[in-house]
Amino acid sequence: MSKVDDARRQAMINTTTPGIYDAGGQAMTPAQAERLRALSTVCGEDFDASLSEADAAIRIEQLEKRASQE
Repeated sequence: MSKVDDARRQAMINTTTPGIYDAGGQAMTPAQAERLRALSTVCGEDFDASLSEADAAIRIEQLEKRASQE
């Protein structure tokens, strides 16, 4: 999934289910950063330390699905 697709998915989630991923733009948690870094390595993706808590949750979900298919 491309970054454009990710952005579109996020926008759709935010407009169709307001509040679910609204974390006030807070930085991802240390636990999310650790999980995302590990998944990024497994999937051969770059780790983006600038993601918000909400964006990190979505990206973790995407990478977990991808990792389980490989």
